[in-house]
Amino acid sequence: MGFSIHSLQIDISEGQTLRMDCPFCKGRNTFTVSQIDGTVMYNCYRADCGKRGAYKTRLTAEDIRKRFKPQEQSDDPDYVMELPITLSFDLGNKDLMAFIDKWTLTEVPMLYDIAQHRAVFPVYNKRGRLIDAVGRTLRGDTPKWLRYGTHADYYAYGSGHVAVVVEDCISAIAAAKCDKNVTGIAILGTSMNAKHIDKLSQYDKIIVALDPDAAKKSVAYALQLKGHGLDAVAMRLTDDLKYRTTMDIQQLKELTDAVPRNAKLVAAFGTSQNPTET
Repeated sequence: MGFSIHSLQIDISEGQTLRMDCPFCKGRNTFTVSQIDGTVMYNCYRADCGKRGAYKTRLTAEDIRKRFKPQEQSDDPDYVMELPITLSFDLGNKDLMAFIDKWTLTEVPMLYDIAQHRAVFPVYNKRGRLIDAVGRTLRGDTPKWLRYGTHADYYAYGSGHVAVVVEDCISAIAAAKCDKNVTGIAILGTSMNAKHIDKLSQYDKIIVALDPDAAKKSVAYALQLKGHGLDAVAMRLTDDLKYRTTMDIQQLKELTDAVPRNAKLVAAFGTSQNPTET
């Protein structure tokens, strides 16, 4: 008799998304469950598992009322973002699949915006709760990147002891995939704030590697972090880090390999395969 998703008896509310270890392959934090419009959808992002499915449940009167109330943001650690009804766990769209292949995102937690045709990167907190999401257009629309909430200040990927500050989610993932010592951190905004600095203070070294056309901002961010007593350096790129040019990756490895791991590090959520926390 095979394992059934129903045997988990997961307690999940309408509009809620939870993240946990996969009950099928036991992958750490690779399994998400979401309830949208009375349908519970589940998916494992691990490439060699890929379990996914959906089943109907019943909306309560309170669930229906919540759907028509404006969503509020909060600093409450128990806050959970209500997933927009246009976001789907079905990643079968051909443009989305090509996008995933192009940037080697097979094991990265993702959603698909059916209405706006966007690849969406969910942001989870350390409790595995969805608190925000960032969508990248698949057809050249503006804005190129779209925030679905306002709760997260950054998107982090990786579990290394060196933080690499970049401009977007794809670059954060690329940085972490290129070097096991790296956690890629994309700042979701136009300036560095206190929450960014608090997060970055957990790492042994900070490398600011914004896109080449933002080289001056990279220097400014590094100086700002140094002003808070942090070990930070600006890295001059030949191209956006997500393109992984040989020269840039070699320079990144040289900067990170020389950094010893320090006990002060508070490890990023999850493993180097699927951490996307804030």
